[in-house]
Parts: sequence; structure tokens; C-alpha cells
Amino acid sequence: MEKVYGFKGFNKDLQCLFFQYEIGKTYTKDDSEDISLCSNGFHFCENPFDIFNYYPPMEGNRYCQVIGSGKMIKGITDSKLAVQKIEIIKELTLKELIQEGIKYIKGEGENNIPKREDGMDTATADYD
Repeated sequence: MEKVYGFKGFNKDLQCLFFQYEIGKTYTKDDSEDISLCSNGFHFCENPFDIFNYYPPMEGNRYCQVIGSGKMIKGITDSKLAVQKIEIIKELTLKELIQEGIKYIKGEGENNIPKREDGMDTATADYD
């Protein structure tokens, strides 16, 4: 079973859409349930910076490192995923989340931006 490492945002009470989470726990949707973005499944982002689209660094929002597995749907506008199973690994400070975002961009994280062989993966790449 494929595992995807990522990051999840929560409100100050460690809730996301009224679902209560706990650090160190694993949550699983039933095998018969369909998994879909913004509708059903446990959601998180591979790129730590994408979390700010959903839980900006204000109002006491909290962030955790997670592992997702099982049925999986990936988004097309950012690195958001919906998964059947999610494990809440540990809470991160805002500083730690930003450091993870830098590692992700530099290609040093568990999941990272893949480097293109043609060198066209930077904003300063040669344009034709």
C-alpha cells in the first residue's frame, strides 16, 4: 500500500471540519466509502505551504505531519490529497512547518518537487 507523507492544518482545537483529531492516532474510512476531494476522506497537503490556502497562520491554527494511505485522490490545483487512512504523526510549530516547506521546495523532504531532467524546473530556466 502506497504511503504519502504530508502536512495537515487544523483549528486551535485540533479539529478540521468539526472532526476531532488526536496526535498519534490513525483514522480510517470504511473500504466501501468513495474517497473524493472536498467531499469524503481525510485531507492534507504534500507541500507544507499549500496548507495556508486552508488554514492560514493565524487565529491559533495548528499543523501536523501526517502519513496518508489507502484509496487516494490527488488534487490538480495544489498538492492537496484525500485519502482513506491518515496517521497524525506529530505537531509542528509554524517555524518547523516553514522549514519543512523549504525542504520540500529544495527536494529534500519525504515528498518533494521532482527535479526535471531538462533543467526547466526553476523560475530562471531558459525559455524558448
